[in-house]
Amino acid sequence: MWRIGQIKDRVYTEPFADYKGRLLLVGINYDRKTKKHECIIEEITK
Repeated sequence: MWRIGQIKDRVYTEPFADYKGRLLLVGINYDRKTKKHECIIEEITK
């Protein structure tokens, strides 16, 4: 599961509910076996 989904599912953005502007959500996946990592960035404008 991409960590972006986890951020949204667990409502980690709740402390920023009153914030007006741009938020960046950053999700990182790391595979211990291959040592490969992937990163995804999503912008939210409120």
